[in-house]
Amino acid sequence: MRTILCFGDSNTWGAPPSLPSEELPRFPPHVRWPGVLAEQLGEDHQVIENGLCGRTTCYRDPVQGAWLSGLDHLPVSLLTHDPLDLVILMLGTNDLKSRFNADARTIANNVGTLVETVWAHSGEELPVLVICPPQAKKVSIPRSPFAGADARSEAFPREFARMAVEKQVSWIDAGEFVVSSDLDGIHLEANAHRLLGEVVTDKVRTLL
Repeated sequence: MRTILCFGDSNTWGAPPSLPSEELPRFPPHVRWPGVLAEQLGEDHQVIENGLCGRTTCYRDPVQGAWLSGLDHLPVSLLTHDPLDLVILMLGTNDLKSRFNADARTIANNVGTLVETVWAHSGEELPVLVICPPQAKKVSIPRSPFAGADARSEAFPREFARMAVEKQVSWIDAGEFVVSSDLDGIHLEANAHRLLGEVVTDKVRTLL
């Protein structure tokens, strides 16, 4: 049995695209990309979903809660599920909120810090796969915390690629395969979850 930890935000948790006034149910397990990954890999793999809505790479959110910092929680998750055969990191979208004032380079570097955190707690021999989130889309939502996120995320692929080379870590540009929803500009539709899960499956098979 090989164990894979998927550590991410609402797009790992399975939040459907929605407007601020809506409260839509979470996508079911077989729809979410980690569920697709588990289905594709089969019973000899255990895929652990650790997605949290609003999770940042390292910022203690002054509005939604300091506990949303991925950097704070990642060591706990690593040690809770030890031993692991692969860690998949998909974070960065919530760092685009205007209150963090972070550009694409800073966000990619933050993810690089998470990669180093994995190795510090689980050993440098543990494979890590970074998923670069798709670019945010511009949407007309009054007082949205993601105002300007579309422009700030344009450089995601370039900066994540740079970081991956510097850390010598495997990565996928999700934006090559899926796009953020036109509805809220940041979440994935059900069909995008399926496609991303299949792409991640192909990559995981090369790593394991």
